[in-house]
Amino acid sequence: MAADGRQVAGIGLVGLIQMGIIGIVGVSVALIIGSLTISASAAFSTVVWLIVWFLLGFVMYSLVFAALRRWCPGRRRGRRRPAE
Repeated sequence: MAADGRQVAGIGLVGLIQMGIIGIVGVSVALIIGSLTISASAAFSTVVWLIVWFLLGFVMYSLVFAALRRWCPGRRRGRRRPAE
């Protein structure tokens, strides 16, 4: 995996951890203070589906940018092509 691939995977991992923490803490706090109007299993399954959809969206986003990079390989990191 190239350095760019590790960077993209790292960004995805940070987003995944962030969403997981926010979702689990949010549902847990809502359960503790009793503000949920749905069952705990429904709330936690919503967090699981949030993570699943995040992963699917991030994979699609990554595939689009990988295809664009393959389509125009000379345009990386702001470098210009030499004048002809």
